[in-house]
Amino acid sequence: MSIVRQLLQISAVEALRGRTLALGNVHDSMIESIGGVLKKSRLPIIVVSVEAADQRAQGNDRGFFGRQSVFKMQVQAAIFELTKVGEDEGGAPEELVLVLGETDAALEGMLNILDRQWRVALTDPRNAWGDVFRGLVLRIGKVQDMRAADPELPRRHAMRLSEVDIEAIGEPTLGEAIPPPIEAGLALLEADPEYLGMATEWRALLTAGDSLEDWEKEQAALFADRAQINALGLGPLDPELITDFNQATIEMGGISEITTVTE
Repeated sequence: MSIVRQLLQISAVEALRGRTLALGNVHDSMIESIGGVLKKSRLPIIVVSVEAADQRAQGNDRGFFGRQSVFKMQVQAAIFELTKVGEDEGGAPEELVLVLGETDAALEGMLNILDRQWRVALTDPRNAWGDVFRGLVLRIGKVQDMRAADPELPRRHAMRLSEVDIEAIGEPTLGEAIPPPIEAGLALLEADPEYLGMATEWRALLTAGDSLEDWEKEQAALFADRAQINALGLGPLDPELITDFNQATIEMGGISEITTVTE
């Protein structure tokens, strides 16, 4: 996973925490089934994930870095309810489980509130993590949502899946200075003990090319080999072509010869 991709996901999750009906029950790309997640939860839930990326070729794109990418971000919002499974001999419920609620006017209203709230959280200029998210995003494209439904019964559940096309900045190339939105994200990660280890790794990856010469950074950005960078006049002279001399004559049209002498 690229740093831009994961930082988009983390910044979205952190921007939403505590700012919706789900409170802190906002999850980062949980792999288990939504049912498994709900059994551990006692609040409305939001799950954010980046499911796909399209690094589209453009006229000046070369290599693997620097490409603007289009990501598909998914935001799942769900509301659930307690239900009993089975009864003992006395009629008491043997087990209480959390299941997706069947939609009604109240649950529909809560879904609409959640939908508005997560969009506001990512837009709010006073939300520091939202600011990181917006700095990574060049453009919001298509946004669509769908309702969860029972494939076997004609029931509609209180879960909405929103899918957002996001055009984001390119992954920094080798030796490139860390872009401001990524630097802002790193600062927030480094201030959080939960993320500090990952932030340290990311900074090491992003600064790995700092020791390269300027022409080597240009070579990496152009995805060129040594012969190509030399042909562009950007690489150093081949040592075998350099000879010692103590006098040189420069001829220019309309100007008398200029002779320089070194001692």
